[in-house]
Amino acid sequence: MKKILLIKVAEPIKQTHKDCVVPPIGLWSIRSNLEQICGVKVDLCDMHLDNKDIEDFLSNEYDIVGISCQFTTQHDEYARIAKLVKKRMPNTFLVAGGFHAGTVEPPEGVDLTCKGAGENFFLKLFEAKPRAMEDLFHPTFSKKELNDYVSIDRPHNLVNKTGKWVTIETSRGCVRKCGFCGAMNFWGNINSFSVEWLDNYFNYLVNIHGVKEVIIEDDNFAWEQDRFVKILELFKKYNLAWSVPNGIEVDTIVNHVDKLKASGCWQLYLPFETGTQRVARLMKIGTKWKTFEEAKEILDIVHNEDIKVCGFFVIGYPGETKEEIQATFDYGNALPFDDRHFHIATPYPGTEIYDICKEKGYFAFDNEEDLYRNLLHSKSCITTEDFTNDEVDEMRNIDRQKAIERRSKK
Repeated sequence: MKKILLIKVAEPIKQTHKDCVVPPIGLWSIRSNLEQICGVKVDLCDMHLDNKDIEDFLSNEYDIVGISCQFTTQHDEYARIAKLVKKRMPNTFLVAGGFHAGTVEPPEGVDLTCKGAGENFFLKLFEAKPRAMEDLFHPTFSKKELNDYVSIDRPHNLVNKTGKWVTIETSRGCVRKCGFCGAMNFWGNINSFSVEWLDNYFNYLVNIHGVKEVIIEDDNFAWEQDRFVKILELFKKYNLAWSVPNGIEVDTIVNHVDKLKASGCWQLYLPFETGTQRVARLMKIGTKWKTFEEAKEILDIVHNEDIKVCGFFVIGYPGETKEEIQATFDYGNALPFDDRHFHIATPYPGTEIYDICKEKGYFAFDNEEDLYRNLLHSKSCITTEDFTNDEVDEMRNIDRQKAIERRSKK
């Protein structure tokens, strides 16, 4: 029997970075499908967990080692692990996937990289026929594996409602080509798991693992409206609380707000992105942007259903002025959000903003390695004709301090 090792690369902790520890649902899915379809043995090492180290696995022999590198700040560790694996197991076929690994040139030792669905990538390696989304097996995991993450209790955005949560995806891909996002480039258009598939998966989560809450990582969870309504019914059926920390577009929920609370929704993240229409066009965010009056109306409707709302915004985009950055702060702070996140525009490889910054020389770092180490949405790495990276950081710091002062007075 062939043996595979899947590695989730650790992410370096930065001072301004949220230390999330989320389950490796993609790797769990790859493992589930390979074991059930191809009959191979799959080991998994998640280096985000404090007690997991690659050294524990390198005394074994593996036919294939797969490295998952999602974030650009993981690049140094990605390269280190690739080099180490090849040194210890020179005959092992080394592959890599995830948003970062699937976009950039691979470091020394990596034989092949994957862009898109990892399940079918691995099935092809074993000469198995690729499968449609609804024909894949859902992720499976042990009670201990899930408890490793639940006990740490640091999910996406560091919040949950029930204490018994799991991260899930109901679809992959995106219909939009926002300039700061690489989802379309990596996944392509939306590809969804069927409602029947999700029914089976929710049954497994609730009745086998006692899950009470799902944290949905989709980029366009509610885009297919009929399917969205059916999934809301599934949430009710299984009594699941849910939230969408990657954001959900206003236009996709506005006709269904009356159904959200009953389905278990407790918090929405709404990506209005900017305070000005001109910058919305620069970012190519389409109808996600709303006038202040439109945004205020939808927030009032959602709050009437006793659902918390967090606003998402992006500042420091190429072509934006300091006055427009301030306009976004003013717009976001004047709206009655329960919380708001002002993310700094980050030129990840595989995005339009990366291409713009590279072409125009906007990067505030001299080489690619230093850039990769500093690509965080909490710190600017762009200097344009309109602002410097330090000015953007200072504007965000000032706004953050004002927010702290406002909270202290409540």
